[in-house]
Amino acid sequence: MQPNDLLKYCLDNLPDTVLVSSWGENGIFYNPNNTLKRGIYVLTVKEKDGDNDKGSDLNRKNIYRVNVGIRKNTFINMFGFVPERPSKGGVADMPYDFTQTDKILPHPFMLG
Repeated sequence: MQPNDLLKYCLDNLPDTVLVSSWGENGIFYNPNNTLKRGIYVLTVKEKDGDNDKGSDLNRKNIYRVNVGIRKNTFINMFGFVPERPSKGGVADMPYDFTQTDKILPHPFMLG
């Protein structure tokens, strides 16, 4: 599946969702009748590294990251803890190789 296929699937199958592009990412937001400024975050697809987000090494051929919004408690259940936010351009201090593919991983630049 390619990024545009994933985004199209979400838009076609998740009612009241809209596509928002910003910060080099395309995101799906729940926003019935566009009543909210952006909407409620569902997921984003990031296809390249940015100045503050290089932990996944997305500049490799055919590599992209899907970021899914989950609750804090769910994050802790899945990954054990919420790390401190790293400094600008840094990577979250967690025992993960964020460059792995086909794995569920925490975001390399946590918003802690």
